[in-house]
Amino acid sequence: MTIWSEKTVTHDEWDRVQALFEEHFAASKQPSDMMLVCVEGPPGSDRARLIAALPHGSPLYPGFVEIEPKYLPDAASLLVDDHERRKGLFELPS
Repeated sequence: MTIWSEKTVTHDEWDRVQALFEEHFAASKQPSDMMLVCVEGPPGSDRARLIAALPHGSPLYPGFVEIEPKYLPDAASLLVDDHERRKGLFELPS
């Protein structure tokens, strides 16, 4: 079962979180139940909502809080994972 979690970050934090997630994703051999997506704030905002999917039993990333799947957005930008695997889960920009 996938664990979903989220954190609101500034664009500076976003880069650090994404780099850490990419390292963990590669070291874990790209598990199918692991991904990182983003919902950007309104124009002019320096905030974004990062949403991480992690394999069951994985610890949450620092500052992330667990959420139920019903709170996932309808659309998000895929940051880390395979685009083809995630078709249908979120509306992903081309």
